[in-house]
Amino acid sequence: MLVLGGYFIGCIYTLPDVPGPYISKYHLHFFHLYVWLTVVWFISLTRSNPGVITKENVKVYSKHYAFDNQIYFPKYCTTCKIDRPARSKHCNVCGKCVARFDHHCAWVNTDIGRNNLWKFLVFLWNTGFVCGYCGWICYQVLWGFLHSRGLEDFIYEDNYGVSHQLSFSVIMPFVIYHRGPTAALCMFTSIMSFVLYIFLLYHLYLIKNNTTTQETFRWGDLTHNIKKRDYLKKRNRSRNNSKYPKPISKSQRKKENEMMESLRHLPKLEDLDNIYNNGFISNLKEVFSVAME
Repeated sequence: MLVLGGYFIGCIYTLPDVPGPYISKYHLHFFHLYVWLTVVWFISLTRSNPGVITKENVKVYSKHYAFDNQIYFPKYCTTCKIDRPARSKHCNVCGKCVARFDHHCAWVNTDIGRNNLWKFLVFLWNTGFVCGYCGWICYQVLWGFLHSRGLEDFIYEDNYGVSHQLSFSVIMPFVIYHRGPTAALCMFTSIMSFVLYIFLLYHLYLIKNNTTTQETFRWGDLTHNIKKRDYLKKRNRSRNNSKYPKPISKSQRKKENEMMESLRHLPKLEDLDNIYNNGFISNLKEVFSVAME
């Protein structure tokens, strides 16, 4: 909706000034073409199968990844009535188990998983590009508007005879007054393009490590719990070796012992290993090879 809203605003307020002094007529055709290609890709993404796991295909998905016994253990999904494969998760929004679950995306109203992650990455690239392209067209139109009014290189003299060029603080209110929708569209699409490409870079970073958005939280929780256990061990040793230990209540000591017991099975921090990471190129092939299946 944001893309289409910006598109219609551009058609009404910006594209009538194309071609202009700094932009050719060909961008009219390119703009329409690329916007609708992005919309078609968006619809394709919303209707794609993220890798929904059913009783019929659970054995196929179970062959893709092994349990690492760190953040993934054999688990039965009581909702879907299946043995959940490694790296899968039950989405409470969609009510389905998804292979290599990354996240539920509210913007496209679907889960992002093993089968459509590559489509999601292309969507981010396309949408970021079309927003940046729209921002560039708006900028060229606004610059052409200033050129037509003779304000591009307007020089004036102050009361002391010193020459000055019009400042941004003077030009900007003038532009907003006469070309407000185009100026707003230029700023909005430029910011959106930047945000989308930051999000794309974040997902490329995840691919480099062959992890998912969901798994980053699991690794974070695991690391936190290991550090908490090690801290409690260190504090107990310090307390036992001290001549004047700090008094602690029985309930507090019992609580700490129970916590340490519940975290005792966790591995050492230096032994943590992401078994799914095979290097950036192999990880990237893993994501995009699904498109060839």
